[in-house]
Amino acid sequence: MTAVLDFIDAAAVVLAGHATYTWNKNVTRIRCNGTECGTVLEAPGGEDDAILAFARHQAEQLPEPVHYPTPT
Repeated sequence: MTAVLDFIDAAAVVLAGHATYTWNKNVTRIRCNGTECGTVLEAPGGEDDAILAFARHQAEQLPEPVHYPTPT
């Protein structure tokens, strides 16, 4: 259970650093407003594309979960 809680704590810190984005002037790309990030993501389809692109970006920042063998 400790590994799960450690992952949750680590993920919360990462996601806090990638919490919002802003649009470019042409509304075709977004930029992560995260501290020390600034990644630019394509979002040509508007808000739906932006949400998907940003969710993907956030997921890519998460730490790898710890995998333990299933007890037998």
